[in-house]
Amino acid sequence: MNKKILFLSAFILPLLTMGVGCSQSPVDQTPTTTLTPVVTQPIAKPVDQTTNWKTYTNKELGFTLKMPADVSVDKVFNDKDNRLVLFKSAKENFEVRIIRDNLATMDEYYYLGFPISYKSSLGGQVANVYEAPQGYCDGPGCSSSFIAYSTQRGDDFYSLVFKDIKTINATEKNIISSFEFISEDILQP
Repeated sequence: MNKKILFLSAFILPLLTMGVGCSQSPVDQTPTTTLTPVVTQPIAKPVDQTTNWKTYTNKELGFTLKMPADVSVDKVFNDKDNRLVLFKSAKENFEVRIIRDNLATMDEYYYLGFPISYKSSLGGQVANVYEAPQGYCDGPGCSSSFIAYSTQRGDDFYSLVFKDIKTINATEKNIISSFEFISEDILQP
């Protein structure tokens, strides 16, 4: 029995002093790191692209919109056959066209016979969007591609038409969002 006690004292006692087999709390072996506080940068508001733009107002046709400084009014028609304003620059080519159709509703109206691609808004109202990536073909040739935003006001359909494009860019989105109606009583041609 002495051998057993001697064996236990020689082998088990050193293990107990080292902490093996006892219920001491383990020493945290996780390396320490210094946490640097995260500094939140304020998110800058996007620059309003329209701040240096011109405002075009046509009281006779009942609308206003903003346009880039390099855009100019090319032609204005307001007679019994045509009611439209043509805008041009080196980068932009668009028009506002007004068509009288006292028989159609927004869901029945088709710009140049094109079906509605999707719905959006124009002048604070629901608008149909018509896309013509191949243009409009009539007679001997076809027009360039276009995208038209059309909305109804009384018996009139107002269409903001961007020519020579297949997708709407940021400048055109700003033109669309700046479009507003300015009077309830539109002078009749």
